[in-house]
Amino acid sequence: MPHLLAALVFDSDSDTFVRYRLRMPEYAVDSTRHYKVLDRVWTPGPRAEFPQDFKYFTSFFIHLQELLELAIVSDLSGVEVRHTSRMRLFPSVCNSQDKFVRVIEHLPAAAIVYERETRMKELMRIMGLSDSVHWLSWLITTVTVMSISAVGMTALLTAGGIVRHSDPLLLFMFIFSF
Repeated sequence: MPHLLAALVFDSDSDTFVRYRLRMPEYAVDSTRHYKVLDRVWTPGPRAEFPQDFKYFTSFFIHLQELLELAIVSDLSGVEVRHTSRMRLFPSVCNSQDKFVRVIEHLPAAAIVYERETRMKELMRIMGLSDSVHWLSWLITTVTVMSISAVGMTALLTAGGIVRHSDPLLLFMFIFSF
């Protein structure tokens, strides 16, 4: 495989207007046919996996485009353009992942899978329990657990003086809805 940095295609014949295309090798940049802005699975935080997320930096596409633009401007204007540019990534918010939430979010699904594995629902159905009552019991169980933790958090936040001027009922509703 020959190593090619880029191909430059000029599309205009005019002396005052330049239209060009900068073609990069397919291994250097992402394909535009299946271009994806978002990842297939969302993960919190910036996209910061070095080789695959920074292809336009590592393939010198941005550098070549900047140099071409400066050369075209200086050629058309007749004035030598001296311009230095520094490229940095767009700043993103400092991200810290909460491992507790990552563990807790799977517990309801794990409990439902456990119930299906032990065939508890079928046993309850044999005893005459309808599906709506079964799912209502799941709703009551999860709401009870959530309300107990929301009451605890509300008590800690109000008694600790963290949210001194907030209504405890409004704070409870906010925490409970979250």
